[in-house]
Amino acid sequence: MKYSSHKLNSFTLIEFMITSLIVAIMITSAGFYFSAETQKAAADATINHLQQLIITAQLEAIKDNTPITICHLTNNKCSGDWNESISMFSDYQTFKQENIKTDENATLSFKGFPTTKYLTFTPLGLSGQQNGTFVYCAQYGNELILRGLSISKTGRVRELQQNDNYFKNTKAC
Repeated sequence: MKYSSHKLNSFTLIEFMITSLIVAIMITSAGFYFSAETQKAAADATINHLQQLIITAQLEAIKDNTPITICHLTNNKCSGDWNESISMFSDYQTFKQENIKTDENATLSFKGFPTTKYLTFTPLGLSGQQNGTFVYCAQYGNELILRGLSISKTGRVRELQQNDNYFKNTKAC
């Protein structure tokens, strides 16, 4: 009787099951990572949209040589609910209304000095002696996502990231 000298190249059932288990664990952990990254991208998109609206209001104030205010209007009065639509207007004649998309787990707020529920740009593009910060805050499981926009008295808009000192020194949400 002769023995064959070539080996069979195949997997055993145990090897296949262990490999499948490892692949399943890797796919599951990647899903959690991409879910968090998707939420961070949504926060960035909301802040970028708000920043575009603020810059547009500033440019409209300069172009039309008239004060332009942005806020959420309820019965023609500014309210502090920035999670709804945001209006841009001059003397309550609205010429632009934007829906800022926030997730159901997120809030968008404005903390201004002096305490105001609106932001007004003068015909020179300045923020009318008021400064403030927009804060986007979202909680997803154990992860807190923070983004912000800081507006100076000169009308300069600066984006705040999660690791900025503003979020370290204040209670953001």
